[in-house]
Amino acid sequence: MKFFTRFLFVLSLCFIGLELTGQTNEYQLSGTITDPDQQALTGATVVAMNPVDSTLLAFAISDGKGRFMLNRITRAEITLQITYIGYGSFQQSVSFTAQAPHLDLGEIWLSPENLLLEEVVVKAAHVPVLIKGDTIQYQAGAFSVRADDNVERLLKQLPGVEVARDGSIKAQGEDVKNVLVDGKPFFGNNPQVATRNLPADAVESVQVYDEASELEEFSGIDDGEEEKTINLVLKEDKKAGQFGEITAGYGSDGRYQGKASVNRFNDQSQLSLLGSANNINEPGFSVFDYIDFMGGFGNLMEQGGGRIHINDDDLGVPLNFGDGGGLNTSQALGLNYNRDLGENTTFSSNYFGSILKRALQESFTRDNVLAEEAYRSMGQQQENSRTGSHRINLEVQHELDDRQRLLFGGNIGYTNGKTSRAYALSNFTNANLLASDSRQDYRNTPLRWSSSANMQYFLKFKTIGRLFTASLSYDQQDSEGEQYLLNSDRFWQENSMLYASDSLDQQQLSAEQSAFWQARLAFTEPLNENWYWQNTLTLTREQADLDKAFLDRTETFDYQLNPLLSGVFDRTFNTSLLGTGLLFTSRRSRFDVVVQAQYGDLKSGANTANSFWYLLPRASWKHEFTSSRNLELRYSTRLNAPGLSQLQTLVDNTNSLSIYEGNPGLEPEYQHDFTAGLTIIDAFSFTNFFANLRSSYIDNRIVNRLSIDELLRQVRQPVNTDYEWQNQLYASFSTPLRVVDVSLQLRGSTSYNLGQLLVNETTDRAERWQQEWSLSFRNRKQETIAWELGAAWNFSQARYEQQDNFNQNYSRQDWFISADWFLPKDWVLSTEMERQQFSDEAFGQQNNFTLWQASVHKSILTGKRLTLKVSVFDLLNQNRGLERRNAFNYFEESQANALGRFAMLTATYKLSKVNSEG
Repeated sequence: MKFFTRFLFVLSLCFIGLELTGQTNEYQLSGTITDPDQQALTGATVVAMNPVDSTLLAFAISDGKGRFMLNRITRAEITLQITYIGYGSFQQSVSFTAQAPHLDLGEIWLSPENLLLEEVVVKAAHVPVLIKGDTIQYQAGAFSVRADDNVERLLKQLPGVEVARDGSIKAQGEDVKNVLVDGKPFFGNNPQVATRNLPADAVESVQVYDEASELEEFSGIDDGEEEKTINLVLKEDKKAGQFGEITAGYGSDGRYQGKASVNRFNDQSQLSLLGSANNINEPGFSVFDYIDFMGGFGNLMEQGGGRIHINDDDLGVPLNFGDGGGLNTSQALGLNYNRDLGENTTFSSNYFGSILKRALQESFTRDNVLAEEAYRSMGQQQENSRTGSHRINLEVQHELDDRQRLLFGGNIGYTNGKTSRAYALSNFTNANLLASDSRQDYRNTPLRWSSSANMQYFLKFKTIGRLFTASLSYDQQDSEGEQYLLNSDRFWQENSMLYASDSLDQQQLSAEQSAFWQARLAFTEPLNENWYWQNTLTLTREQADLDKAFLDRTETFDYQLNPLLSGVFDRTFNTSLLGTGLLFTSRRSRFDVVVQAQYGDLKSGANTANSFWYLLPRASWKHEFTSSRNLELRYSTRLNAPGLSQLQTLVDNTNSLSIYEGNPGLEPEYQHDFTAGLTIIDAFSFTNFFANLRSSYIDNRIVNRLSIDELLRQVRQPVNTDYEWQNQLYASFSTPLRVVDVSLQLRGSTSYNLGQLLVNETTDRAERWQQEWSLSFRNRKQETIAWELGAAWNFSQARYEQQDNFNQNYSRQDWFISADWFLPKDWVLSTEMERQQFSDEAFGQQNNFTLWQASVHKSILTGKRLTLKVSVFDLLNQNRGLERRNAFNYFEESQANALGRFAMLTATYKLSKVNSEG
């Protein structure tokens, strides 16, 4: 590790040295900006750009007298660009000499909008970050992307934006729900499809904002219902024409990759076709497609395999898409079509289908916490699965007239699959003596249909601010499964003598149907120019039915129904929510306070019913101090009713060493949520700061009580506890270090959860800390070389009030470096290296490995349309598929088969054709 750290340090000094030695003399430019009447223009943007690639060299803002000063310009020849809202842009070439390093251009006047002082075409102002109201806009040209990069790699460079390994995106600490292309939907609510399939060089800018609700967009009244959204603004030559790329590659060990992205856009329509096929662990879908197919997080949590969990936030199943464990083969096909059907109607649609085949071989070691002592579990599993998914989404928006809007949407989905799994599990006492072991063979063929439809109506009255809205939505899901289990369990005495044994040969049939209805009416009455009175009525109905038939194989090899495990169970949940409140809006502030009363009627099974009243207040305040600094505070409450799987009384024995039982006596959770967000952006010093705090306090928190007998057999049952407190703080800071001309970015998040752990008869107070920090450096001048280096740290702790001897610690360090050398004749040499180091607190040994890949590519043909690339992945052949988990009652390390070293040759051809008719 010391060698690798020193290597990074020395290499970074070399890169910085390259940057410093490449510097030339520094020049200075000044002037005064006025309008045609020679009135000073205050706040004009002045940018010095490299005339070769239009990258930013220096910038300034004109002062109260219109004066500006550009310092530390390192090129003798620059392009000067000046912009001011409401006026045309000024652009001209400027040359410095050693005899005249300081130039004063005197008075520069700007003409009104659309009249340029010079006959030039200004493509873009390369100020990297701009603030436009509530929108943060990143200019793509100010960030370094390679010719074959997708949008995801561009997003990873943006301050305040994080992209996880599975492709999920956070902006300013909040989950990004939608990714739009030129303001239009792109493959529904699956952001990864856009970010992983659109080329980065097609994007002019990236806009990050809180997307307003349909009501706010229609009425202009901020209702506080927002979703974090990214809009990809395309370059002008991509908005009216065809663009895309086709990639094909083949490598050692039979590895292959194929991708295609074809887009045809014009003023009225967007048409995109995507396709992919590979066996190098690159999914053509998101990890959430897999979770949705398996029936959601709850079903994943309750599966067998020796993976038993206290909280939903730790799935405990291997979802290591990408560089993690398992070998994946995937195919995906998608079609997206948006069209304006006249002036008053827009139509959006998409289809997405995917197939995933997965081969997993995994072993794991887990330390479990008990009231008196701990015990260790060790296991192995082998899994082969195939998952198929198809989804169609439609949406139509129609303007009936200038005061009425109708919105209709719907979707239908179908998923099926087949899984076979074999696993072995052994439990050992604290004295390292074998207590029990289990073997299981498992086959499952699930099937699922889903559909939904929604309609919304908006009406604006003649009185400004008076609004009426009505909406109706319906969702339905039907799923069925057929499972075959063959279990064998043995229990041992301390003298290694067999104490008891058990076996299970069973066919499990299940069918579940669920439906959800919601109707909502809302009326807003203006009280004056800034104050509004809002009233809402929401009615919902949830209906779910579960039919389980568990059949035991008899001695005559027939299957006989097990009445103790089989039966029919239903759940109905009806609610009525009435709310009233006040809303205040002004140019810089928004404030609302609402009181809601909810009546609920929950019925489960034949004889269980529960009715209740709850008050659900909420309030929010958002203030914009300046155009680049704002603060937002939110408080809300909500009710979380127990689900069907938690209420049903039927026992699930899929894992014979860990039985799951429902609890029909569960009470709903009452949750308080508080969020605070702070944004500070200085677009001209490149300094940005984002912070986001989230805190949730949950009364009647539902957790799984774990009962473990002397043979280490487990029974899990959901129960209500007094409380749980969840907190997360996220912060991001970036700024240039001008002495060495390097950009610095610091990101960090800290989470703290406080709850109760229920094991046997003991109720313990459990605390869980999670911290993630990263620091990275990137050179700013990237004409010859573009490099980045940094480190990330992950710390996790679990603390118990009564059983402090079971306190757990975990840490992981990642050291990474990447570089692209831009060589003569369009050759590019790239390399990436990551060193991962796992601490030794829990298992007494460190696990360290290095992931290194390198490539060389060259673009040929007219317009550099064809790129040939040779890549080598995992040069040191050290990818182990290692993962560690730290939950409330266990610490686990797993290791799986992983994609090792291989080489690949790929060819990428860019498609580009501009329509002359637009």
